[in-house]
Amino acid sequence: MALSPSLLSFGVAPRLSVNLRGGGGRLRSGLRRFAGAISSALAQPGRLALAFLTSLLAWLLACAMLFVLLAVFGSVLPWWVILAGWPLAALAGTLPITLAGMGTRDGAFLLILAWLRAAPSSEAAVLSATLGYAALGIWLWILVGIPFMLRLGVLESRGTPIGPPSREV
Repeated sequence: MALSPSLLSFGVAPRLSVNLRGGGGRLRSGLRRFAGAISSALAQPGRLALAFLTSLLAWLLACAMLFVLLAVFGSVLPWWVILAGWPLAALAGTLPITLAGMGTRDGAFLLILAWLRAAPSSEAAVLSATLGYAALGIWLWILVGIPFMLRLGVLESRGTPIGPPSREV
């Protein structure tokens, strides 16, 4: 995960986009916007702490889901192995090689387990758990969101205003 979703609470994410194809001028401009976004975040320590804690909670819940899935499939690993290895594997899953990191995240987790010398009882159980994580933690929420996306598209096609209601007095 390159960016924590909780950073969206700052309204910072749009300012973090840097177009590297445009040459030095665009890169310099993008870096200035990035520095401005970081300054904005640091100027609001309460919101920064909230974003950090929200992100930490999300990672802990993701690791807990993997821990439970590993137990369901019969491969119990120590907590520290999951807490150390799963975020790195998820980061590997962000490489633009496959759809939603399928395969890269799973293979990276197996490599990290070997590197940490934490031999699972079954590699098949680990792969089943990581694919279960993808199904429950990613694909399920995509399926839940599709009706809302379609509804939004229908409203947009009708010209219906989308967003919070205006506060007319």
